[in-house]
Amino acid sequence: MAQYAAMLTRSVAAAAPPGALACFCCDEIDPTFFAASADLFRFPVPQTIGVRELGRVFKAPRVMTALRRQLEAWSPDILHVNSGHLWYSALIPAWSRRYPLVATLHDISVHPGEWRPYEGLKRRPLLRYARRLLVHSESLRQEALRQRLAPAERWEVVPHGLPPLPLAPRTRPVEQPFQVLFAGRLYAYKGLEILLQAWPEVLHDCPSARLVVAGAGRLAGGQRALRSLSSTVRVIHRYLDDREMADLFAQSAVVALPYIEASQSGVALAAAAFGKAVVASRVGAIPEAVRHNETGLLVEPGNGRELAAAILRLLQHPEERRRLGRAAAEQAQMRFGPEPIGRRLLEIYHAAMREAGGSTAAAMHRTAS
Repeated sequence: MAQYAAMLTRSVAAAAPPGALACFCCDEIDPTFFAASADLFRFPVPQTIGVRELGRVFKAPRVMTALRRQLEAWSPDILHVNSGHLWYSALIPAWSRRYPLVATLHDISVHPGEWRPYEGLKRRPLLRYARRLLVHSESLRQEALRQRLAPAERWEVVPHGLPPLPLAPRTRPVEQPFQVLFAGRLYAYKGLEILLQAWPEVLHDCPSARLVVAGAGRLAGGQRALRSLSSTVRVIHRYLDDREMADLFAQSAVVALPYIEASQSGVALAAAAFGKAVVASRVGAIPEAVRHNETGLLVEPGNGRELAAAILRLLQHPEERRRLGRAAAEQAQMRFGPEPIGRRLLEIYHAAMREAGGSTAAAMHRTAS
């Protein structure tokens, strides 16, 4: 979520005048990922549930007091809340009376295998008080309407923007022509087991292929397959910081998204930002971000044979792989880059402000996210 907040700052900054933007977020992200023109306020807010975060929990009242005071001192014209958080859910009603409120909901339903016991508590105040609710695809908007979570006129589609890269990037590793990357949170719906089952077929025709599995989460279902493939699969089973993950994208030739279910994927857009070809499942909004045979290859979810064939095709045909990667990078900038996302966000901010009876579109000066 911190990376997404950083992406929002770059998008809004591309469409708004200097000095019009502040971001209030957790402190677990490199500041250079944010727009240089944004005022940045970072706080020790936990992003996961675990033992390592217990110390922060006891600081919640002090941290939330500091966040509230600094937000009110900055005095935005509009407030954009990203996803929600238990710590500040109680502040949403008061904030909505003071500022027109816009909120992004990344998912409408919990993914299979995920454990989100507090999702309803986080989401409820946003559904009630936000003047506009943003989702990343038309399919998610339709799902929200089917569930009758809020009236249709409050839902807006804003594509997931390109994940940010550091403003001052360091030298990246050289691409390894046979390296395949599976990156992100490790949950059942991501389809890692399907990929591991398909991997021997990849190795049969391409013995030089190597797979990198990187991210925190659950590996239980794939442990046996990983043991048998240990010489060709490297597992980095932990949370990777932004620069580590960037290095892995730069180093890899192909990025695999064998998802069984999905809403959208920041991983597909991260691959595009690095000019990497993607092999992904036809689920959720992924086909809106990955165009088959144009910016990547799409396969049917759960079909290991088709997945292996698509990966092999890209590993064995480097010119096609590079063509798809270049097209992905170009189209991602046009469709998901800061300028188009920023323009769309400002349209929504202005509409929310007009509805609130506040500043006119021409008079909007300051946005907080």
